Amino acid sequence: MSELVRESVAEYLARRRTPDINDLAIRARALRGRFRSGLPDLAEAHDRYLDDAFDS
Repeated sequence: MSELVRESVAEYLARRRTPDINDLAIRARALRGRFRSGLPDLAEAHDRYLDDAFDS
């Protein structure tokens, strides 16, 4: 069974298309502005928000 899983994973990885950097950039730009944090100062205080999130 483990050999079958290894072979299946190897086959999947061999067929998997590696995304082009341009495709990734297009996908990232498409996400811009689609989500709202509700935090007016997130761009300036992102480190503080991350610290707070990891402390809790």
